[in-house]
Amino acid sequence: MKKKIVFMLINMNIGGTEKALLNMIEEIPEEEYEITILLLEKYGGFLEDIPTYVKVEYLGQYQAIKRLYNDPPKISIINFIRERSLKWIPFSFNYALSKLMKRKSIFLRYLLKDIPKLKSEYDIAVAYAGPMDLISYFVIHKMKAKKKVQWIHFDVTKIGFDLKFASTIYKKFDRICVVSEEGNPSSLT
Repeated sequence: MKKKIVFMLINMNIGGTEKALLNMIEEIPEEEYEITILLLEKYGGFLEDIPTYVKVEYLGQYQAIKRLYNDPPKISIINFIRERSLKWIPFSFNYALSKLMKRKSIFLRYLLKDIPKLKSEYDIAVAYAGPMDLISYFVIHKMKAKKKVQWIHFDVTKIGFDLKFASTIYKKFDRICVVSEEGNPSSLT
């Protein structure tokens, strides 16, 4: 029976992280592993380079929360009010509580509340677009896997890395893979 691996990324845009994933997949024996790539967006120049034996799935619900995650909260609140939606109230409450308690997971849990835990079960789930807090949180709280891995590609000193969030969520991963010394979160302490 093949082992099941899922890699979660934002999209397959042409970049180093995506190219590294494609190179890694080429090294994984197809006859031993069933590989899935879970993307937040159906987008990117490398989509057509994914081998045909790899399953590609999309988190369709991401479009509903993308702006709430990426836009400044003030913009989201103004948009809710313009739409005459009372959603600005729980949004504001969860965002403020998250800031007040210095726990980003409160806000991420709120954003992902309507997305059910994935039905598929994997041997290994990899938060590959790393670090991206939303993906890290999703892999830990919305995926079923025997092993969970956080992959870090970037120099964490240059990307606005949230050390407090990472120190909490990364403890829940079975393994953290860092591609360079600059990516090592412990270099920030």
